[in-house]
Amino acid sequence: MSTADYITYTALFTSILATQLGRRTPTLDRLILPVLIVGAIGFKYLAHLPTGSTDHLLAAGIGIGILFGLASDRVMSGRRSPWRIYSAPGVAP
Repeated sequence: MSTADYITYTALFTSILATQLGRRTPTLDRLILPVLIVGAIGFKYLAHLPTGSTDHLLAAGIGIGILFGLASDRVMSGRRSPWRIYSAPGVAP
């Protein structure tokens, strides 16, 4: 990977963390923004991914991604105040 790739990935990771961490009100744009960013970067960098003999690796990567997504459900919780619902980090009860 080039230096530009490292800078791009670091900036994306930092911006997603900065906008998603903490006690936040869940909204549609908070859900869609990271998905769009990762989708756009993935489309750009994975467009030329050779899948001829590495289908099993691609399937394993997708499976691991799904498992991490399901596991992340256990470390986020929803909290309610009298007027709003918030998402907050921490083990869900």
